[in-house]
Amino acid sequence: MKINHPVTGREVAWRDDQVIISKTDLKGLITEVNDAFIEVSGFSEAELIGKNHNIVRHPDVPPAAFEDLWNTIKAGRPWTGIVKSRAKNGDHYWVKANVAPVRQNGRIHEYVSVRTKATPEEVREAEALYRAIEAGEVPKAPWWVRLNPLRRLRIRQRLGLSGLALILLLAGFLGLSVRDDMQGIARDQAVLDGIEYIRSLRALLQNLPEHRGMSNALLNGDARVRERVLKKQREIAANIAAVKAAEAAHGQRLGSGAQARAIFDTWEAIRSGLFDLPAQEAFARHTRLIAQVIALIADIGDRSGLVLEESLDRYHLADLLVNQIPPLTEYLGQARGLGAGIAAKGAMTPAQRQKLQVLDASIRFLLAK
Repeated sequence: MKINHPVTGREVAWRDDQVIISKTDLKGLITEVNDAFIEVSGFSEAELIGKNHNIVRHPDVPPAAFEDLWNTIKAGRPWTGIVKSRAKNGDHYWVKANVAPVRQNGRIHEYVSVRTKATPEEVREAEALYRAIEAGEVPKAPWWVRLNPLRRLRIRQRLGLSGLALILLLAGFLGLSVRDDMQGIARDQAVLDGIEYIRSLRALLQNLPEHRGMSNALLNGDARVRERVLKKQREIAANIAAVKAAEAAHGQRLGSGAQARAIFDTWEAIRSGLFDLPAQEAFARHTRLIAQVIALIADIGDRSGLVLEESLDRYHLADLLVNQIPPLTEYLGQARGLGAGIAAKGAMTPAQRQKLQVLDASIRFLLAK
C-alpha cells in the first residue's frame, strides 16, 4: 500500500459547502477533478490527472478501509465512509466519501467520487475506530460499515435502494448518465423520453442550489465568490441549453412546454438582476425556481409512465428518482445555501435559525419514510 509522507498533524481549513469531485478509470488513475479538489488538497490539476487516487491517501487510514472500498465498487455497488485524506503539504482533511461505479453499455467504465466535509462527530467516531484497528481490538473488514453515514437510513432499507438510486443521492444529481441503467425499467418510447428529459433537468438541479448558496454568500458581503458565481452561471446556461434541447425533442409528447418556459424565464430574471437583489429575495427566487424544476421532474415522471411500473421494485426505484430524491436534495441545498450566507455575514438571525430547524425536520421526515 502506498504510504504518503510527511504528515504535519495540521487540519486543512475548508468550507462546509465545498464538494470535492473526481473521476478515475478502472485502475484508480484520476481522469477528472473539480476546483474544490485542487483547492483543498493543494495539488494542481496537472499533478492530479493521470496519477493514482492514492496520492491523497493518509497513512493513518487502515488498509482495510481501502480494501473494502475497492471490493465494493468493483462488485458494482456504491461505497460510503469517513476518510482522512492527506494534502500535498502533509496537512489532512476529513471527508465523507461517496464512491460509485459508472456504467456505460451495461459495463463499469469508470468510478466517481463525491466528497463532502465530515462532521466533528463522524471524525471522532472514525478516529476511535482507527485507534481500535491499530490496537488489534476489532476485525479488519466488517468494522468499516460502522463509518457509513447512511447506515441508519430506513428509506434505503424499505425501498431496496439500488446502486443507481444511491449514486443519484450521494452525487447530488451529478451529470451521470442513467439511460443505460434505466433501460430495464420500461422499453416504450414515452418512458425513454421521460428518462432523457429528467437527465437534463437533474444536471440543472445540481447547479441551481450551488448558485443559490454562492449568491447568498456574495450578497451577504463575501466579494471573493463573485467569479465563482459568474462561472456557475455559465454552467447553468449550458444546463438550460440541454433542457431546451430535451424540450424540443420530447416536450410535445410530454406536455411540458409551459412549465419549461416558466423555468427559462425565471432563471433569466434571476441571472439578469442578481447583483441588484437583496440576499433574502435572491434566495427566495432561487428556491421558487428549484421548486419549479422539481415539479417538472415529478410531472414528467407521471406523464411518461416512469412511476407507473407494474414491478414493485422498479416502481420504488422510479419513485425514488422522480419523487423523493429531488426534494431531499433541495432541503439539503437550502440548508447549505443558508449556511453560506450566515458564514459570510458572521451572524444568524432568529428567522434563519427557525428556517434551519424547519429544514432539519423536513430532511428527517424524508429519511424516515
